Amino acid sequence: MEKMLVSCLLLLLGQLPFFLPTAARERSHSRSLSRGRHTRTHPQTALLESSCENKRADLVFIIDSSRSVNTYDYAKVKEFIMDILQFLDVGPDVTRVGLLQYGSTVKNEFSLKTFKRKSEVERAVKRMRHLSTGTMTGLAIQYALNIAFSEAEGARPLRENVPRVIMIVTDGRPQDSVAEVAAKARDTGILIFAIGVGQVDLNTLKAIGSEPHEDHVFLVANFSQIESLTSVFQNKLCTVHMCSILDHNCAHFCINTPGSYVCRCKQGYILNLDQKTCRIQDLCATEDHACEQLCVNVPGSFVCQCYSGYTLAEDGKRCVAVDYCALENHGCEHECVNADNSYLCRCRQGFALNPDEKSCTKIDYCASPGHGCQHECVNTDNSYACRCLKGFTLNPDKKTCRRINYCALNKPGCEHECVNTEEGYYCRCRRGYTLDPNGKTCSRVDHCAQQDHGCEQLCLNTEDSFVCQCSEGFLINDDLKTCSRVDYCLLSNHGCEYSCVNTDKSFACQCPEGHVLRSDGKTCAQLDSCALGNHGCEHLCVSKEDSFVCQCFEGYTLRDDGKSCRRKDVCQAVTHGCEHVCVSSGESYTCKCLEGFRLAEDGKRCRKLDSCALGDHGCEHLCISKEDSFVCRCFEGYTLRDDRKTCRRKDVCKSTQHGCEHICVNSGDSYVCKCSEGFILAEGGRRCKRCTEGPIDLVFVIDGSKSLGEENFEIVKQFVTGIIDSLAVSPKAARVGLLQYSTQVRTEFTLRNFSSARDMKKAVVHMKYMGKGSMTGLALKHMFERSFSQAEGARPLSTRVPRAAIVFTDGRAQDDVSEWASKAKANGITMYAVGVGKAIEEELQEIASEPTDKHLFYAEDFSTMGEISEKLKQGICEALEDSDGRQDSPAEEFPQKVHQPTESEPVTINIRDLLSCSNFAVQHRYLFEEDNLPWSTHKRFHSTKSSGSPLEEKHDQCKCENLIMFQNLANEEVRKLTQRLEEMTERMEALENRLRYR
Repeated sequence: MEKMLVSCLLLLLGQLPFFLPTAARERSHSRSLSRGRHTRTHPQTALLESSCENKRADLVFIIDSSRSVNTYDYAKVKEFIMDILQFLDVGPDVTRVGLLQYGSTVKNEFSLKTFKRKSEVERAVKRMRHLSTGTMTGLAIQYALNIAFSEAEGARPLRENVPRVIMIVTDGRPQDSVAEVAAKARDTGILIFAIGVGQVDLNTLKAIGSEPHEDHVFLVANFSQIESLTSVFQNKLCTVHMCSILDHNCAHFCINTPGSYVCRCKQGYILNLDQKTCRIQDLCATEDHACEQLCVNVPGSFVCQCYSGYTLAEDGKRCVAVDYCALENHGCEHECVNADNSYLCRCRQGFALNPDEKSCTKIDYCASPGHGCQHECVNTDNSYACRCLKGFTLNPDKKTCRRINYCALNKPGCEHECVNTEEGYYCRCRRGYTLDPNGKTCSRVDHCAQQDHGCEQLCLNTEDSFVCQCSEGFLINDDLKTCSRVDYCLLSNHGCEYSCVNTDKSFACQCPEGHVLRSDGKTCAQLDSCALGNHGCEHLCVSKEDSFVCQCFEGYTLRDDGKSCRRKDVCQAVTHGCEHVCVSSGESYTCKCLEGFRLAEDGKRCRKLDSCALGDHGCEHLCISKEDSFVCRCFEGYTLRDDRKTCRRKDVCKSTQHGCEHICVNSGDSYVCKCSEGFILAEGGRRCKRCTEGPIDLVFVIDGSKSLGEENFEIVKQFVTGIIDSLAVSPKAARVGLLQYSTQVRTEFTLRNFSSARDMKKAVVHMKYMGKGSMTGLALKHMFERSFSQAEGARPLSTRVPRAAIVFTDGRAQDDVSEWASKAKANGITMYAVGVGKAIEEELQEIASEPTDKHLFYAEDFSTMGEISEKLKQGICEALEDSDGRQDSPAEEFPQKVHQPTESEPVTINIRDLLSCSNFAVQHRYLFEEDNLPWSTHKRFHSTKSSGSPLEEKHDQCKCENLIMFQNLANEEVRKLTQRLEEMTERMEALENRLRYR
């Protein structure tokens, strides 16, 4: 029924204003009347104007600008867009239009908020330039979804139910994936028209376009045929949006179609039979889910589940029984047994389960009085057993016990005797024998071998014991153990003259020293010791009574060994005359001196040494002799180094007239001059000069993308404050602005916000990190179009104040940087590019001004940011000094051939004649006063009479030189007026800033 109503509405579309509220009809009638006053040249103007009146839509064109599109075809696409624009009611409150071009990257030609009139859109389309790169269609749709249709770029909020439309034109297969991103765009309610030209895969177009495909997907043979689609899109874009005028009751989305509408569901849902409500898509029924037990639908997918008592395996599809015992909290003492949805505890054989149903107790079978064991009862796993005491064995009745006869049972083989014990048996020997190590045989006892017999020399075994004996030449003592030697000298008449000495079996006679035994072996004769020849005397041997002594020749004396001789001490024997020391040398002597002295020429007296005079002291400045050494000293103003020989200058900066204007720094034996913060060293190397007091408009463009990180972002902030410190910040000198960008651009402060470096650095410290992407090209566009505008504090180009930008980035931009960097440089902005880490050198070169060695700075990491800062400061200083020199030169020079008046020559210029000159177009008249003329008061302007006839003139007023003189005078007056206005503006801005940030 509702479809029939929709058809009726289409038939009555011409009468639709009568069904709208009165106010809406009046607005429609009013706009139609106002439109009627203008004449349109397009052949379909009348139809289009009536059908698209008051049409609200956000329309974004996405144009394929790849290499495969030639210049002729590209022009046809632009004509097609111009035709579409003819029947659109373009304006902020009706249809808003944006346009993207894409190749390998996406270029935003203009957004939904850029233009407010159709004529502006048409001019922008005509100015478009072909990109001629790749075909990244998916990237372009992603850009439209994330950025082009954002409220920040002019898209109206979804709650206003304004249709969002993409019209994409492509001629080839995309180099990236389009299906997923196009589906996301359609799910957000964006209506996509896909237009393919030439050899385009139809399936690719269907993956991009909205459904039904017959209304949203179009394919033409070539670009010349694309204009045939104009009337088709007129009907589709200008048809009344049924979703906005009917109560469609769509549960999720309402999609306008030509003359009607269709309901659509979110991803993961499907439309019910009523074509309005939605239900979760039953993927369990339509797909091979492979779930082992249960399949449960969720939006856009499904999950597998298991019955009670089972759990899902790691593959998310199979089910395994829950092992409750494996949970390790069952508490069973012996065994755990899985049961239905739970577990049971079980005891091993011979144990019983306790009332707690977890612990086990062993069964005591012996506790029963009927076991009948004679000695002991022992529990077994499931019964009991009788056991006998040691030395007993169990009888066949398994209960009574009898003693064990191990000797009879085992037949051990004892040589002498076998003895039973409780636990077995042992062998025993008769008296006088001992048991062998084998425990069975016997050997006679060796009493002497027991080592406790006490015999001093010999031990002899008897049957039951032992006796001691002595060796030959000895007798046993009364203790029957020790022995004493036989004293032959005592027992016999030895007959020795002097002494008798016992030998092993007899005795021998001995003589005293100095005597020798005679042949009878008993008497002694005196010995001549010197005659033996072994006395060892060097000079003379003199025999004594029983020995000898050595003596020396005249002039010699006996040494301490009592045998050798040495010459007597010549130094003691003669008057040598040595002042210090006399040293005997054979039969003579020599004189020597103590340390620190040398021998005089007479060979006897000593002279004190001069250590410094030796020439090997090594002292750099002065050598001072001491008693037996020397010390080094330095000249005035120097001090001794650690080697105690060389000298270095004391504090050079204090001891010399260094001439440093700011700071003197010692450097070894010299010094260097340095400057305070904000100053640099002048050419002489001693004086300092401020970086510049001259004016500059400087804008920082800072990358705040997520690849940078918050820690490195703090380093970048320090880098910015360091550059600010090197400038003379004030309204008349350096003005500084700062942009931070990621996927969007944020103005942290403009060129007009701060008039002091202190307030500016506070703003930098409190700057918040953005994160997200890296749209460097978008930031350069913002800088060029806004940051250097007079509205944001930039001084006019006519003032010739230098303009500079410092662009910092740490990675590849997600958009094109070359266009806006080139525009900035072409308009006189000096571009400095600073790259760190993954920054792309090609992009930095596109950004930086020439020569790049002075305007491009790159570092591997953030550790060298300080070095870059110093180089950048120096570069900015040099650039500002150069600009100071250029500003000092006059703005315009007279041509050399122009006539210049002399002091005595009056100048008369008829202003009316000048204004009427055909070669000098003047649109404004200026009032000149004599005091403002650049020459003396003798040179003056003469006015014409009221009749208009000129006074007598010396020169024709229309001559070139008079025109140039007039033009220069006019320019000078305008310049002075502009300068006064700017000074007043700066004072007002400074006052506003003080009030704002107080």
